[in-house]
Amino acid sequence: MAFNAISRISPSFVEPKIITRYQQRSGAFAALSTGGPQVKIGSEDLMVYQLALDLRSQVSHGQSAYNEIGGPNFTTHQAQAATYLVRSRANFDHHDTAAASGWNISLVDANRKAMRGGIAQFARTALLYGVSPSKGEGLLNAVGATALTFPADAEGKTSVTGMDPAYQAQEILTLIGDLQSRINAVAQGAVRVVVLAPQRVIQAWKMKIVGLLSYQRPGAGTNSVSGTVDAVAAEGGADVYFAVDDTLIGKGQGGTDMVVIVAPELVNPQEGPGTINTNEFATLQNFSEDATAQYFDMAAPREINSPMPGGATDMLLEQRMTAGWVKRPEALTLLSVPYLEPSAG
Repeated sequence: MAFNAISRISPSFVEPKIITRYQQRSGAFAALSTGGPQVKIGSEDLMVYQLALDLRSQVSHGQSAYNEIGGPNFTTHQAQAATYLVRSRANFDHHDTAAASGWNISLVDANRKAMRGGIAQFARTALLYGVSPSKGEGLLNAVGATALTFPADAEGKTSVTGMDPAYQAQEILTLIGDLQSRINAVAQGAVRVVVLAPQRVIQAWKMKIVGLLSYQRPGAGTNSVSGTVDAVAAEGGADVYFAVDDTLIGKGQGGTDMVVIVAPELVNPQEGPGTINTNEFATLQNFSEDATAQYFDMAAPREINSPMPGGATDMLLEQRMTAGWVKRPEALTLLSVPYLEPSAG
């Protein structure tokens, strides 16, 4: 019995607030286009499909007209992602409810929140690691993503705790700049970039101060690694957001920590100097700016309550979703970095 009987000395005082399990609220969903899962699919949809169109434009040129004239060549394909029905169930009767109330707990609400939390944790796992990793599901299994290891600094240090803070800031900025180049976002408007890593990595980057002689901008000698990245990246057209997820501990190459750097949405600039647009094909109808995505059938799990023999209640929560789907792998960098130097454990 989870809610057993309680013995107390009288008189006494009972603090009404409960000490409950406290878990990390993952920031992984910030790595998705639109900043979270897209509620688009139906509850019975088994697959999600998206059409893709590529082209190679050809023209002919000369001082006089001639018969052989080049034209556009189109290539089409259909991308797809499987959906998964996630379910959780709890059974209880009025005796269980009464026992829980003795602990100042609403059993119905406790079951509901516990199951919703479990489904959310599954969604996070599906987003990062996929349900069927061999099919390229999940951000960490994306085919074509850029996978790197953090290079050593001038003193040969390779870890978050050992490397020079200014060096780390510069390397992160370089990676963000490379990502902007791969998605053609340099000098094209602000692009949202999410840096997702374990708490210990983000905490180090937010607390380690960049040296006075390494950062010659307002705040020099007082800014942190992440603060330096924020300030410099903003000038370079990137809006950087740092998010945490501790399941990334040990998920990098050789058991190092994984850092996910992603631009969840493309920048599709259609305004600029002059009237000639070499990206005019992107003005075609229904252009998708999504680089990453995850689809849900509803914003929150569906709750189904059914009576059972003996006056018991069956509470069922379910939600259909896809795994994390990287539609444009050029917008994703997977960076492996040790947290501690090998000699430090």
